[in-house]
Amino acid sequence: MINKEYWDNFYKLNLAPNSESDFAKCTLEHIQKNGLEALKLIDVACGNGRDTFFFARNGIKSTGIDLSVVPKAEDPEFLKEDILDLNYSEYGLIYMRFIVHALKEEELDRLIENIAHTGDTHVIFIETRSSKGITNEDRSETYFRSSIGEEHFRMLYSEKYLTEKLSRSFDVEKVEENTGFSVFKGEDPVCIRYILRTK
Repeated sequence: MINKEYWDNFYKLNLAPNSESDFAKCTLEHIQKNGLEALKLIDVACGNGRDTFFFARNGIKSTGIDLSVVPKAEDPEFLKEDILDLNYSEYGLIYMRFIVHALKEEELDRLIENIAHTGDTHVIFIETRSSKGITNEDRSETYFRSSIGEEHFRMLYSEKYLTEKLSRSFDVEKVEENTGFSVFKGEDPVCIRYILRTK
């Protein structure tokens, strides 16, 4: 299960950036280019809401959901709920940045099943860390010493393994694996980005 205490401390210490991520900018560009602005967006595991606010400022009806402390604001809306239990049917756009590698594999499978079986059409945007250059394995549970001095869990996948998993439930419109996606404080991890659609 997601380490709620870790993230509560992380956001309490204001360690997360406040400006929107590069992935949010790329996602907005895709939304606008494909005329998807009328669809509601859910920012899954939104943290401090920086990307949620960014989408809302750009005319996207946005909701953030997180078990940790989230901003108190009416626009966009924020839900303090478990992402595994949410009914995703009302959200046409599902944005998942850096949550896939925070879940145990069985939790990811449950989230995928939840989204895939709502009976509605969704466009799903995912950015997650890759195992490339770290373990180079298909799947590996890792722990690292974090900026707040705690051991922090990550579930890393190879692009091939994760794409095969996701393609069983979604149509894969785009997949890209590279560095340069999420540079932060001198770190430049290999990340995988997806654009998916429910079948």
